Amino acid sequence: GEGDYQVTIAEDYARWTRELGGETWFTARSFPGLGHLYTPASDPPSPADYEKAGHVDGKVITLIADWIRAQARR
Repeated sequence: GEGDYQVTIAEDYARWTRELGGETWFTARSFPGLGHLYTPASDPPSPADYEKAGHVDGKVITLIADWIRAQARR
């Protein structure tokens, strides 16, 4: 999630996409407003985000399920 307190979009996400972007098996997606656990993040993100109860955003679940199905068809 773009609101991740530990793994930042500017540093970590950018590096992963730069280093692995040419790999056919690698797919990168970012989710605005979500934190490390794909639940809503505060603005600005903080360690307190981990203490809030929440559910993984439905868009994330759908995207991961679609990606898994696509891998099975390969």
